[in-house]
Amino acid sequence: MPKVLFIDDEPYVIEGLRTMVDWATYGFEICGHATNGQDGLELLLTHQPELVITDIRMPGMSGLEVLKQARRAGCARMNFIILSGYDDFTYIQDAMRYGVSAYLLKPLDEEEIQEALTGVGARINLQNWEAGPDSLFFEANIDQEVRCILLEINQETQWRSESTTAEEEIKQALMESLPRTASYHFFAVNPQRYCLFLAEKAYQTGRIKRSIHEYVESLQELLKKHCRSSVSLAISGQRRGYKSLADLYKQAAMAMNYKYLMGDGGTVYFTDIKHNLLNYDYCQEYIESLLEEIKKNRPTGIEERVNSLFQSFARNRYAIEVAQACIKNLELEVLKLILKLDVEIQEVSQRFTEFHQKMASITGERLKSEVTAFCLDLAEYIGSSEQNKVDSIIGEITDFIKENYDQDLNLQKLAERFYISPVYLGQLFKKSTGLRFCDYLHRIRIDEAKKMLRRTDMKVAEIARTIGYRDPDYFVRKFKSITRISPSTFKNLGK
Repeated sequence: MPKVLFIDDEPYVIEGLRTMVDWATYGFEICGHATNGQDGLELLLTHQPELVITDIRMPGMSGLEVLKQARRAGCARMNFIILSGYDDFTYIQDAMRYGVSAYLLKPLDEEEIQEALTGVGARINLQNWEAGPDSLFFEANIDQEVRCILLEINQETQWRSESTTAEEEIKQALMESLPRTASYHFFAVNPQRYCLFLAEKAYQTGRIKRSIHEYVESLQELLKKHCRSSVSLAISGQRRGYKSLADLYKQAAMAMNYKYLMGDGGTVYFTDIKHNLLNYDYCQEYIESLLEEIKKNRPTGIEERVNSLFQSFARNRYAIEVAQACIKNLELEVLKLILKLDVEIQEVSQRFTEFHQKMASITGERLKSEVTAFCLDLAEYIGSSEQNKVDSIIGEITDFIKENYDQDLNLQKLAERFYISPVYLGQLFKKSTGLRFCDYLHRIRIDEAKKMLRRTDMKVAEIARTIGYRDPDYFVRKFKSITRISPSTFKNLGK
């Protein structure tokens, strides 16, 4: 099992590294730790760990110096993860020259560490494959054609509370899919991804000559039978000899990036996608039409546009990086819309952060469903924010009218005061209050007139001028149209 060594002058960081990660799950055993660079270098040269995790700045010998000394001592294949309390570009540049696997900022984030370990684990496996067939226990003849098949489970959490593991269930499917004499090598890359190197003749049964497509189809059926989660497959091309294993793995890994096109449990062949790797059309037309639906908060239209976008991805066989770039472009355009509103930035930021976290770990149908959910959520948020803004503006305007109903008010004057187009204000006012502005103003004035008629001895003409009507006859007509009786009759009813 590959070994890992910790070097950090802060004991709590070393303890955090020990407890934050289930090292056995990622295929590592801890071989020791050191609290300074000099002791760390000695342990490194003694134990020859496959992975060293070191702080970059320590008293005495720095982590960067440990890295340099290790390389000079011939530890060319040793993997290093550098830790730092701050983002220092100069140190990063220097460390990268010496082949650092990852550069992580403190305080340490559990997901970032796990992501880095996944990458290092794959790199160590590649290094072992390049070392030759003995390190693989892979008994294929060096002249035999070999393929790499990556198997990736899509709902890994389903196994965590069960008695059997994903690896055990996948192994059972493999054992049934291959003859006992088959030449292959199977191992876990990480808890979600598994690798199978398969000699060409391994999936042949006696005189029956199966193609790789026929074998993969039968394997998928067995995986469905034995596994509680769907399993996606990525198939490399075919090459001769163990020296090609690293390249075959890279081909399969590249093909796995396209699994989102096939849906969970699908199969992707490198030969089908190798010519599409640089297809960088950012689907601007689809994004623009989707943005229009988001602006208008139309759920059905949003779902239709997201479906069209993903159909475009599948039709053009876009790499996952291209799809992610399109989604990132969509995020930026939606963010521009939101920032034009008077919204709480922290609340918006939280929505985008949660979306990014989901995007980092999903593909297939879940990718489309999460993008759809994200767009629907933001459309509703934009709609409610705009409505809140409208309600706030209309609230201010109605308050102003109630306080100044006796003045010469009209839409043009209100629009100028509140910096809104008169036509747009008229539309908003009718939508929010159910009344046209002029009808609303008349009702406010007539309500005040009723109070004066009941509580004072003011004459009708005097009341008319007090509430904003220059023409008493016009006031009387408006009073009748709203109350169905004349001002004088109303006054007498109150006696």
